[in-house]
Amino acid sequence: MSAPREITESVGHFAAGPGVGIQLRTGILVIPGYSKEGSRVIFSDDHGRTWRVGAPVKNKGCNESQVVELTDGSLLMNMRQGGRCRYVAFSKDQGKTWFNEKHEESLPDPGCQGSILRMPNGEPDSRSLLLFSNPPHARPFEARTNLTVRLSDDDGQSWKAFRKVHSGPGAYSSLAVLVDGSTVGLLYETGAAHPYEKIAFARFNLEWLTTQ
Repeated sequence: MSAPREITESVGHFAAGPGVGIQLRTGILVIPGYSKEGSRVIFSDDHGRTWRVGAPVKNKGCNESQVVELTDGSLLMNMRQGGRCRYVAFSKDQGKTWFNEKHEESLPDPGCQGSILRMPNGEPDSRSLLLFSNPPHARPFEARTNLTVRLSDDDGQSWKAFRKVHSGPGAYSSLAVLVDGSTVGLLYETGAAHPYEKIAFARFNLEWLTTQ
């Protein structure tokens, strides 16, 4: 393990996540987050020795963000905004610039952190699957409850399957593909009276997610 190294001079004010960064198929490291100007990423093409910062999205009300690589190698950044639904943007240059920014009406959100994950589906020449988790309330400041996981098989153009993980309080979450390659882990805030009493961990597979 190397010693910590200050990179503020290279990237400026930047708050990572909360959540995870990714490595693209090209090897480039991408860390999503936000600055005073809004959601953006920092990226490294030399295995973390140096870092550069991308442009912020146009919607300055966005902050906590996560990013995935799509089938064609472009990036999809999924962001928290003031409430009602998520906000998304796309990039073809590792986050240097963004296009097709829009409110993602199919992903209701009360203004809470969410997690998005790319999961290879094991079929040759087929699209990867995207998973997304959050408490799906459409009104700002509504209680963070009913933590739900959704599935897309078309690079986030639609979300065709969903299942509630927890019916009580639930807030921030983080998705990961576990070592067997077919099981998903979900770490999330939860509790009996409010969602900040404890951290819980759940495991599930695609069969559970797509079977009601």
